[in-house]
Amino acid sequence: MGILQPKFIMAQFSKWKLLRAAEDAREPLGLKATSLNLLRSMIALIPVDTLGAAPDQHICFASNQTLAARAHVSVPTIERHVSILVNAGLIKRATTMNGKRWARRDGQGRVVTVSGLSLAPLFEKYAELVQIAKDHAERLLRLDVIRDRCKLLLARLSGAEGLLQRARNILRRRADEETLNDLYIELTSILRDSDTPFEGHKETKSIPSVKDSEIEETFPRLCAEIRTARSTGDCHDRMDQIASELHLGSTWAAAKAKGPAVAFMLLGYILQRIERINVPGAYLRDLLQRIEQANDGWKLLMQKAQ
Repeated sequence: MGILQPKFIMAQFSKWKLLRAAEDAREPLGLKATSLNLLRSMIALIPVDTLGAAPDQHICFASNQTLAARAHVSVPTIERHVSILVNAGLIKRATTMNGKRWARRDGQGRVVTVSGLSLAPLFEKYAELVQIAKDHAERLLRLDVIRDRCKLLLARLSGAEGLLQRARNILRRRADEETLNDLYIELTSILRDSDTPFEGHKETKSIPSVKDSEIEETFPRLCAEIRTARSTGDCHDRMDQIASELHLGSTWAAAKAKGPAVAFMLLGYILQRIERINVPGAYLRDLLQRIEQANDGWKLLMQKAQ
């Protein structure tokens, strides 16, 4: 058997960097902990810190017994997960008929023939693994955003017990993006149909001594975001979306419980100062506590950003 060389070598890679790429892509690749533990053991047993083109830089010569002892599993488990890693395209077999792993060297100590498990695919596929991990992370973020928006809408829903229960069941499990999008559209539609038309943010008139001109001057950013709202529901949806993007979490539901006018001012207050706020959710909790401790706490929210 000849020396197994990787098809395409970009450069020598830190073996731990390559392992991290595989770990980051583990979920979309369908890899479990045991497979990753085996891959980690194989990498650890390669005596160099970087994986490169030379056989002794990417071939693991350890026996299944050695790998089993290192990964704390049985030999049959090692055999099964070697196949899983091969099928995932992360390693290759370069073994003789009897499955033994060894290296034959010449008089100068250079490896001329090998039999073992090659990790060359790790650096052949490095860029692909990084992209897989990136796409997966972006997908998880989209799911989190949609899930948060559904939770905010659900907090406003009254009655409709069947929908409430179904929505809660969907949000408890790891629903796919299509299911969450369908739920968001359904909740949005029901809440919009239950709202009455309104113009802009005129509900803030329920706060004493607050004029529309004062609202515009104090919260120009939020006013600009909702000025074209076609209904109360549309306005609330836009505010919910802004709250989700600011990662206000469940504290936003507590803010909305104070009434639409106060919720508007709380969100406007934070949005106007967002560049100076490190943790918007915690900042909102602090604001809620402060306005609860004052009879006219809403006046605090009418302070213009400096």
